Amino acid sequence: MAATIVGVSIGAPATPGVGIVLLATILQGAGVPASGLALVIGADRLLDMARTTLNVTGDLVACIVVDRWLGASVDAPNTGTVATEA
Repeated sequence: MAATIVGVSIGAPATPGVGIVLLATILQGAGVPASGLALVIGADRLLDMARTTLNVTGDLVACIVVDRWLGASVDAPNTGTVATEA
């Protein structure tokens, strides 16, 4: 169950409103009736804004880490020409 939840959280798009769909999917997979979701929908909008913000921030941090990790190898824009060393 934990592996499923981690996989869903990694694959979740940074789009508002997706959390409730993912929650319903996880609940159904765990055998919990999704009818209890009506209790969560009221507070989900506030939580959804926080999840979306955190997801977008995580994506941006991952981009910065990869950019710094790769360094100068990707700094030059793609001009369609192949650079050769002399």
